[in-house]
Amino acid sequence: MIESQKIQLSSPKADEPVKTRIQFKIPQTYHQEPIIYNLISDYELRVNLRSAILGKDGLGGGCFDLELRGYQQQIECALNYLSQLNVEIWHREDYEATS
Repeated sequence: MIESQKIQLSSPKADEPVKTRIQFKIPQTYHQEPIIYNLISDYELRVNLRSAILGKDGLGGGCFDLELRGYQQQIECALNYLSQLNVEIWHREDYEATS
């Protein structure tokens, strides 16, 4: 379900902080799960919420546009976590080095 170009492993370097942007939907069954908090605390990522659409009174799924910053390995582990929850990722940008 991820619509992205192939990640270029030669740039940025593995030991440099990177950022990526993902758009995804969290199903209603996970509304009580602190998914975004877990991305921050468990994977030590900096998360910037770019936009969100939530159903009235928590009904339906929530759609999020997040910018994730950290090391590539941290982000990959976080994306695996989302995959294990069957979170639907619509779009993912390539990694970009941060300054």
